[in-house]
Amino acid sequence: MIEKHFKVTLLSDVVISASLATDQTNVATLEYIPGSNFLGIVANACYDSLTPTQAQALFHSGQVSFGDAYVLLNGERSYPIPFCLYTKKGEKIHEAPAYLFHRNPDFFFSDPSVQFEQQRRGFFTPSGKYVSELPKYLSLKSAQDRSMRRSKDEAMYGMEALRRGLEFGFSVRAEDPHWMDLIEQHLIGVRHVGKSKSAQYGLVRIEPMAEATPAPEASGPDQIEGQLVVYVLSDLCLFDEWGMPTQTPAATHFGVKGRVDFARSQVRPHSFSTRNAKRNAITMRRDCIRCGSVIVIELNEPVRRTDLPTMVGGFTAEGMGWVCYNPSFLQVKEGASEVPEWCLRLQKVSLTPEEHEKKEITTPLARLLQQQRKQVAEEQEIAAAVKDFMANQAQYFKAISPSQWGLIRQYASTASDMDDLLNKLFAEEGLLGEETTRGKEWRPIIGNNLAARLKQAIEERKEDFTNTDYVVFLASEMAKHNQKERKQNNE
Repeated sequence: MIEKHFKVTLLSDVVISASLATDQTNVATLEYIPGSNFLGIVANACYDSLTPTQAQALFHSGQVSFGDAYVLLNGERSYPIPFCLYTKKGEKIHEAPAYLFHRNPDFFFSDPSVQFEQQRRGFFTPSGKYVSELPKYLSLKSAQDRSMRRSKDEAMYGMEALRRGLEFGFSVRAEDPHWMDLIEQHLIGVRHVGKSKSAQYGLVRIEPMAEATPAPEASGPDQIEGQLVVYVLSDLCLFDEWGMPTQTPAATHFGVKGRVDFARSQVRPHSFSTRNAKRNAITMRRDCIRCGSVIVIELNEPVRRTDLPTMVGGFTAEGMGWVCYNPSFLQVKEGASEVPEWCLRLQKVSLTPEEHEKKEITTPLARLLQQQRKQVAEEQEIAAAVKDFMANQAQYFKAISPSQWGLIRQYASTASDMDDLLNKLFAEEGLLGEETTRGKEWRPIIGNNLAARLKQAIEERKEDFTNTDYVVFLASEMAKHNQKERKQNNE
């Protein structure tokens, strides 16, 4: 079997839908690119030109397998975090030791005061690099009303996408080497993957990897005895002896004699369906074992490593069923005995996606959009400042009527700036001046000098906001708050 490696660079944001559901509020994306996307690229380009026998061999028989693409961490291929890894509750895997559940399950229940939690997210490299999640971008979209040729009412949803600039690595395996030339011809180049390819998403560049990171190395002798540890590299779709999908692994699925030790194994099932664009239909549901699962098999007889299958189950053409046996990275730390501490200490890697090129603003439309964006940002800052005031100061102003706050709002609306407003409110003859009737009511009320308290709050924000919108919004919200309080008290 020949295997070639490729790199995928995201030239735009990419959406790989985690579900086919169309009525969801947010469209979530997977954090990897399934191999079915690369199979679809090649099939779309050459399926019609192949004979039925050739199409069967290339796309359906499993003789060729398009692997899943996982993120590259500093140029190194990564893999899903194994589910057999546990950390003490509250600790992060890249800051504290991790422990291997399958090596000594009793350790995790030996001390009732210590709780452990399973690691289920993230990607790592055998050299110790780690990322907990990939950078994503959430944009707000609206469904289209085609009859009215406008956005559909009450049909807003979020679209989550992997950020432009991320790099992924994947492999293609083929039993017959002559298929590779055809695959490379239609795979390499600028292509589209994922959801909304006709809109703003899905543009990628696929190219051969100059220096491909090898697959996870196995540990131990070639003759395996006693225990076989299976690490699931990609989703595993198994079938029982009657040809029915099953999410319960058995030793026979891996071509060995023995039994699965479920007390030591960490298996997470999930189900999904895909859409076939060629048939314009949804394919059969796949009941799978999720990538990252760890299956422990107690062997009845020794088995040679070279006799074990590298791909197991169905739909291997789409990259499913890739497994690794007794990988070197699932070993305990040297010198550890009863404590199954993991041999790796992970170092978190920061993924900084490529930023969109910034261009000089020259058109009237661009200047308008920039001004609107600045205005929205300032409104958000004002709202946050008012929320902070109400959380800490509103309790002192309960005696101030909504009509008085309305008068303050009127003064703020007509003032030219903050200094002008402070003068109109707190000067000797101002609205809340010391000698005015209303000013005396504010100094003091129930022992609090509310005029001084309000003046201090305005002066503290004078440098943050050049205009008086802050005070306008503050007075409006305080009037609503006090009116609501008085209504509740009357009831």
